[in-house]
Amino acid sequence: DFNLDSFMNTVVGGMEELTSATGAVVELIEGEDMVYKAASGSVAAYVGIRLKRDGSLSGLCVSDREMKISADTSKDDRVDTAACLKVAAASMICVPLFQGDDVVGVLKVVSNQTNAFSEYDVHTLRLMAGVLGAALGRQLEVERRRELEDKLKAIDE
Repeated sequence: DFNLDSFMNTVVGGMEELTSATGAVVELIEGEDMVYKAASGSVAAYVGIRLKRDGSLSGLCVSDREMKISADTSKDDRVDTAACLKVAAASMICVPLFQGDDVVGVLKVVSNQTNAFSEYDVHTLRLMAGVLGAALGRQLEVERRRELEDKLKAIDE
């Protein structure tokens, strides 16, 4: 049986091996916030944390529906500077996660070095964000099917 949490943890863990990242996180949208759902490396301790979308690179990635790269977070006014300092993110990349046409979150990698990420890293992130979006979509379908089955059972009873 497919376990989305386990899959997200596998993806973020793999990002450190596949890219120059020192940490990786899946952030999903909940209201006006971004919530850390799975994290590894330097951001692993922050699973469950809620950050405002406004004033963050993740929020900008969601609203613009496109990848955002910050080569040096100390010189980038699009980032949440306090959050970057907290998780030692000197550079980062955020890639939107799509469920169909809707952006539901971001896959984000961070590094404690500035200018850490290569074109290969960008390509790898795009690929993994696509796979993760498909998995999120699958999970949503499973949940909808269960809800429908529960409603049908309630009607039969």
